[in-house]
Order: sequence, then structure tokens, then C-alpha cells
Amino acid sequence: MATKDNSVSERVMAEASGENPFTPCELLQEIEPLLHTYFLGNFGWNGGALIGVFPNGQEFRISVEEIV
Repeated sequence: MATKDNSVSERVMAEASGENPFTPCELLQEIEPLLHTYFLGNFGWNGGALIGVFPNGQEFRISVEEIV
């Protein structure tokens, strides 16, 4: 017998599998607010990538490429 947590997870996964595909840019747009929440720094867009500049001087480019 499945537990309540397992049945909820299975239902959520089944629903998610029917969602429309999304673009790499849309995925980054979903990730961006999390960066603002969990990291101290400045974040912005440069082309199709997110750029993060941190108080210690480090800079990162975050990009996403779909694997097909």
C-alpha cells in the first residue's frame, strides 16, 4: 500500500509529465528569483545567460542548454 506522500508525489509527477515543453530561457527565468533569495549579489541578463556578480568579486555566467 502506498503512503500518502508517495501517492501525492506520483500524482504530481503524472500531472507534470503532461505540461507543455519550456525553453531554456524560461527555465532560467524560473531560477532567477531563487538566486535573489538565496545569494547576496547582483544578477542580470546578458543575452541568453544570467550573470551573477558576488560581493567577493566572483562573477558567474549561468546558461541552460536542452539535451535532445
